[in-house]
Amino acid sequence: MVPIASQVKLIIDSPYIAVGTPSKVMLFYQYKPYYRHLMTAEPINTEEESAWRSMKEQTISASDGLKLLLKLKDDLHCKLTPLSYKFITSNSKDRQ
Repeated sequence: MVPIASQVKLIIDSPYIAVGTPSKVMLFYQYKPYYRHLMTAEPINTEEESAWRSMKEQTISASDGLKLLLKLKDDLHCKLTPLSYKFITSNSKDRQ
């Protein structure tokens, strides 16, 4: 087993830098773009999709949509999209 200090040194001495975003991983070699890998999206839960569609069409209010998304997250343990998590954690005045 390699000590952690030497692992850190190997990473620091490496000419590669990896940067991760929610949808892709980019690899830089000597500070120049070297490789980009796009992540495949997971299928969206149909109930979450219908909640967003209803809010867009204004058949339900933003507060009802929030309740529905919270129910999906907490009660049904569904993995939601990053947009839904951002909506859940946003301020109430930003949800209009």
